[in-house]
Amino acid sequence: MPTLDDDHTGARIREQRKLARLTQRELSAMISYSFSLLNQVKCGARAATADFTAACARALRIDGTVLTGVR
Repeated sequence: MPTLDDDHTGARIREQRKLARLTQRELSAMISYSFSLLNQVKCGARAATADFTAACARALRIDGTVLTGVR
């Protein structure tokens, strides 16, 4: 079961989305993934796939490592 801390890809996506001043609905439309999936990843209920993370990074115009935490 996923952890409920703020050190996961979904939490980093949420942080970067807020910095970009986007709502979850706006980001989900930009990445062509459902709002429901975005919400589940944000909460840590589902793991973010590599494709999902890459789509978020492109939409947010940031490097994917910012979202994965890998440097």
